[in-house]
Amino acid sequence: MAKAIDDAYQREVIGIGDEGSELLAKICAPTLNFHTYTRVIGPEKRVALDIPEGFKVFVHSTTARHSKDRRKTGASLVARLWKQSWHIQAMPLAMTDIIDSRTGDTKMLREIAEGMVKGAEEFNLAIINGENAILGDVIDREFNLSGTMISIAHPAIEVQGVKLSREGIFDLEGSTYAYFTPEKEIGEEFVVANSDGIGTKTRFYQRRNLWWPSINDFLAMILDDQAKVRGAKVKVASGVIETNGISSQFMECQRYMKERCAEMGILGILQKALGNLNSYKPDTPAYNIGGTAVGVVSEKNLMNPLVPNPRDSVIAIRGNPNPRSNGITDKRAKMIKYLGDNWHETELGKKFLEYLAEPSTVLYPVFRELVNNNLATGVFHMSGGAYKGKFARPLAKNKRFARISDLFFPDWREITLLGASGTSAETAYGKYPMGNDGFITTDKQDEAEAIQVINNHGLQARVVGRVFDARKEKLTGLELQAYDGEVVYFPGK
Repeated sequence: MAKAIDDAYQREVIGIGDEGSELLAKICAPTLNFHTYTRVIGPEKRVALDIPEGFKVFVHSTTARHSKDRRKTGASLVARLWKQSWHIQAMPLAMTDIIDSRTGDTKMLREIAEGMVKGAEEFNLAIINGENAILGDVIDREFNLSGTMISIAHPAIEVQGVKLSREGIFDLEGSTYAYFTPEKEIGEEFVVANSDGIGTKTRFYQRRNLWWPSINDFLAMILDDQAKVRGAKVKVASGVIETNGISSQFMECQRYMKERCAEMGILGILQKALGNLNSYKPDTPAYNIGGTAVGVVSEKNLMNPLVPNPRDSVIAIRGNPNPRSNGITDKRAKMIKYLGDNWHETELGKKFLEYLAEPSTVLYPVFRELVNNNLATGVFHMSGGAYKGKFARPLAKNKRFARISDLFFPDWREITLLGASGTSAETAYGKYPMGNDGFITTDKQDEAEAIQVINNHGLQARVVGRVFDARKEKLTGLELQAYDGEVVYFPGK
């Protein structure tokens, strides 16, 4: 029974999700030609925006207006984002989108995307990134749709008669905007963006009746991805918090979002919206958060992405024990199976909830410092797909192979859930962080300095393996020794 659940998760959430993401990217690709500001740069074919010298960049998010026609719903998101730009007399350039659905049905995704593309064509917009998340019964209709717009305006723009500084945040007409001015002279030549969301981990925070710590999960999902772009500096984190009813907790989320981002030198905004969501029990407030990180990067760095070198050391990183924000659907099901619908009210359940609702470790600050100081040749965070998707795959793509062992041990509650359900080590490391939040690769002579930087961020680190040339080893991807001693191999292909 447990094996079937694990297979179903990888097939129906990870597998179908990847298939849907590829479909969405293909449908939206023609929009990259809708104006001259969009470029595709470097070996990784990174989509970037070339902003005119001195112009201000505005970032703002909203949700779609739902109708029975999926295409109309998709088009409405574009129109609502455009309207936000119109309110500040800015020119919209590009948008991102997040589709949170019950099933990830490809016909549904195609129709939503076709509607967005039609709207993008009407307003000459590029759809530069998106997130396809399958959230099951968390969604109380077929899908929820939100997005973020990147707009630009002349340096002398005024909002309500006030001239804007180089960067900041303001509210207007019920929307929140963040803005900044790229400084090309210091390498902020292009604007890049990536989107993601918390997923179903919100159910744990709902059971705990404490939402704001989950902002760290949201930030880990969007910031850690951008940290993989060599030299990228996140300027704005913009998201939407959807709720199914009245709750004061969303205000705490908005407050913490701004404060937490400010600690990292980022402008953080969170737009409130009504979302059709289900909680873990009727008549209980539910919420969901998704959005986009918008950053700046030089053309030189886009042309020279991070690539681990043969003989580089692999260093594991961990913060407080946490499950990050992926593979949560399985954990929710297991807790209900073993301890009942109200498992969080039992003595044992409370101990598990302490772990399950522990926020993700945000690795962006330490990743960025390591990369900027040439102490990391590659950075990897164990979110969606974990060791299989976030570590083995990029290694294989660069014709590399790594062998690792002596990893940080998983939390006892993680091991208990795995043992109770009979989950294999291969399945576990293909979905979960298993006690290790992330990894970097570094030159052997830089090991000690890299570990010191990691420790300075309040995190633990140790050398756990080595990188090899895949062609010489005739192996690609990753080989690891699991917590129980089993050797697991992910080819990354």
